[in-house]
Amino acid sequence: MKPAPADLEAALRDARNQRDHAGDREMFVFWNLANAQVHERGDPAGAKVVLREGVACSESVADLLVMAAAWRCHFGLDAGFGDVLQVAEARAATCLDWVAIAEETYDGVCTLERGQQPWLNRISGNLERAAALAGTDEDKQAVATGFRSYLGNRARADRIVPSGKAPSALWRAAVAAGAGQGDDAAKGWEPDPSALLTLLRPQVTQAMLKHIAGADYGSDYAKHLAALVECQESGLVPVPLPWCPLEVLSLSQWRQGEGVDHVERAFATTMLLVPCVGADAGDGREQTLAIALDSCLALGRAHVAAFVGLAVAIALAVDPADELALFAWLGVLLGAAHLDPVDARLPALARDLESMESGFAAEGYSRPDHGWLLGTTFFDLRHGLWRRLAARTLGPAVAAQPDADALALVAALLEGEAG
Repeated sequence: MKPAPADLEAALRDARNQRDHAGDREMFVFWNLANAQVHERGDPAGAKVVLREGVACSESVADLLVMAAAWRCHFGLDAGFGDVLQVAEARAATCLDWVAIAEETYDGVCTLERGQQPWLNRISGNLERAAALAGTDEDKQAVATGFRSYLGNRARADRIVPSGKAPSALWRAAVAAGAGQGDDAAKGWEPDPSALLTLLRPQVTQAMLKHIAGADYGSDYAKHLAALVECQESGLVPVPLPWCPLEVLSLSQWRQGEGVDHVERAFATTMLLVPCVGADAGDGREQTLAIALDSCLALGRAHVAAFVGLAVAIALAVDPADELALFAWLGVLLGAAHLDPVDARLPALARDLESMESGFAAEGYSRPDHGWLLGTTFFDLRHGLWRRLAARTLGPAVAAQPDADALALVAALLEGEAG
């Protein structure tokens, strides 16, 4: 039943009052009222009145884009949606204002099966205005991401900010800047930050990329997919990883069980780990290392060897006081033991690992209840996997090198059988 005009006016007065006390989500009062007009009262015309009132009450471009999203939700990309965008464009004053308008427009374009070109032209104009105002690195990165993700215009984006760097370039830049320990601490192991991504890129299919892109219940699917395709095709990784595709890569690493696609999961984890060689480690990469090694073991020796090279590069790039360095060397030990149980370097690496761990123990474990070495981090979702990987890889090495006491001790400590 449609409300009488007086009822609608009363609802609008209530919305205005609520807005004044709603804090950061003030404009959602109008969106919620529009929802009620459409779904409870069957009055889409009343919903348009509500949203126009929201536009009139908007105090910023961000407010207006909430109203644009609400309009698009109910009425698609009709003339009213364009009208809201036009008001936002008239108020845009900064680079990020114009990028945000382009993003909202793109979110609408993704729903269209035809008639996209006029909207794409509008996005292009928004981004060019943003580019003219881009002064900071954040500004430039946002504009470049818009050209890549919304328009697929890599050439224009690269003129603003290169899409990323090759893992080897990230590594060289980190070492040159004095990050981590550098090559001098390599302990006889060869860092290879690029090998695993290089190996995986041609193995990753479009279907895999789409599966990863949809990991967040389909949210921002098109933007995630565009970013993933860019990285897979170019071999370049942006550092730091932007939300698209960081969020879906992070979610995809948790896939497990018999049905997991190890190429897909190895690609996701490698993309998360590569920034670490540029000394830009994200939270929880200790568990990402375990997942990556698990998938590489499933894929074969070439993948394990490439994982070892990446883990060495990470161990050398990050601060040695960061527990990620400890876990990276653990990954090197387990991967190398799998490749060659009689590798003469294994006992020395095991002794070094004990020595490094003792420094962390002296400072106090984050979670002492989680056991030797694993207790150095709060990120514990794959501690069980680390133990299983250790049993699988170190067992044969201990049997093959019975006199290597350090190797046997590390294996026992990880299994919780030694003090």
